[in-house]
Amino acid sequence: MKKLLKKQQIKIKVGLTGPNSVICKNFVNIYKNKYKFYKYEGNINNHNRIRKWLKKNYKINILINFAAIVSKEKCLKNKKLALKTNYESVKNITNIINNQRFEEFKYLLLLSTSHVFAFAKKKLKENSKKKPTNFYGFTKLKMENEFKNKKFFFRIGIGRIFNYYYKSNKNGFFLNDVLNQMKLKRKKLIFKDVDTHRDFIDIKDICSAIDHMISNKLKGDYNICSGNGLELKKIIKKINIKYKKNLHFIDSYQKSLIGNNSKLKKTGWKLLKKINYQNII
Repeated sequence: MKKLLKKQQIKIKVGLTGPNSVICKNFVNIYKNKYKFYKYEGNINNHNRIRKWLKKNYKINILINFAAIVSKEKCLKNKKLALKTNYESVKNITNIINNQRFEEFKYLLLLSTSHVFAFAKKKLKENSKKKPTNFYGFTKLKMENEFKNKKFFFRIGIGRIFNYYYKSNKNGFFLNDVLNQMKLKRKKLIFKDVDTHRDFIDIKDICSAIDHMISNKLKGDYNICSGNGLELKKIIKKINIKYKKNLHFIDSYQKSLIGNNSKLKKTGWKLLKKINYQNII
């Protein structure tokens, strides 16, 4: 009986890259009692360092790659670094694990983005048309395609995250950028290309989806989204109730990026919080 209890108390060993990301910090905080975490604090572009870290922590069962350059502006400004971080270094990590044949390693979860998709009127399924409209999406699609048909001794899952908001997000996230604009002293504000809808999901639901994917070692790609579209222009107007700015919109209509999460739901995952205009602002 004692041996059985001891066996049940053994935690799954989960390696993390990019531990300072907002999603990773929330994930660790929520599931710290469920998993034993091994954090790689360095830059994944330092291939020698990540190789040494992986060899040292060869007993990990799962690795989640949170490391990425997610700002569209930063990706466009330094395309070489963005491609190396979001694609080449992820490929390097995967090859190291595969070549070393770590005996206890079972699953690799790679995080992607809704920006790999082309704009569409209908909700986007996993097999919807992929056509990135920015370089960030291009780097992530290249990463996705790298592992689509290749075989490894472990399973690989791709969690494709749609829009989310968290109060500590930095610039480069829609809601944070809007709020920073509102706080400026000038009275007139101009917003461009916001006559469109986006899918916003609560960060706790993102974490629960990641937990669900690694617990079940889900292979292939899954949309992590709410399935609910919110109009960006309407969000700006509601935020402006407080700031009373003189708003001007320059719109060239863009089709929406709203996800379909039925594939993930069919595996047993449940959305806990539905985002609406009221709770997002």
